[in-house]
Amino acid sequence: MGAIQDELAVMNQVNLNIQALRNAQVPELYSERNVPDDLKHLTVPELQQITAHRTFPFSVMMLNVLGDMNVATTIRSAHLMGAESCVVFGRRKIDNRGLVGAANYTPVEKIWAVDEDLTLQADVFAQYCESHAVLPVFVEQGGENVFDMDWKQLQFRCENEIKRKLMLVLGTEREGIPTDIITAGRALGGCVVSIPQRGVIRSHNLSMAFAIVAGCMVKDLGWY
Repeated sequence: MGAIQDELAVMNQVNLNIQALRNAQVPELYSERNVPDDLKHLTVPELQQITAHRTFPFSVMMLNVLGDMNVATTIRSAHLMGAESCVVFGRRKIDNRGLVGAANYTPVEKIWAVDEDLTLQADVFAQYCESHAVLPVFVEQGGENVFDMDWKQLQFRCENEIKRKLMLVLGTEREGIPTDIITAGRALGGCVVSIPQRGVIRSHNLSMAFAIVAGCMVKDLGWY
């Protein structure tokens, strides 16, 4: 046991020495933040301001029951696609490792909206959509083919008729989006878009599904 402890102590000291050497070689203004090199010298508020100028009028909501890393990686993708904000709806707890700093720059709101049996609360969802003036676009099977979606018409309707902003809504990979949540969203004028699938696996990874749908949307709307 003593030999193992001695070995661990040596390994720990080696790691500390490596880190000290690495820090000594890092310029004073250099930042370890996960941002491009030409932005590393900026403060977090300055990076938040740059992010705000690069966003487009849409948000992303993830229905969260399991609290896994998929939610965090989707927030990361949403940040890079230009979402104004993200919403974690259901359980507040997520695996933050997938964020890699994205939540420092893109606002993330967490809303507790689950019953004791982990059923998501459709009435709270509808209230959120109303109070934040958003139009839910559900990413779920059985909807309109995302490659045929008329995003320009939908955005025109949001801007000129109903005065709402688009909000992409994604469910969990296991359960998808509950029917009562979709029903509540449709009552507000929302719609469902789907990604065509060729294989036999049940569904895409959550962050991948978001990236495909958001990619189609921003391309068609010229948000790039």
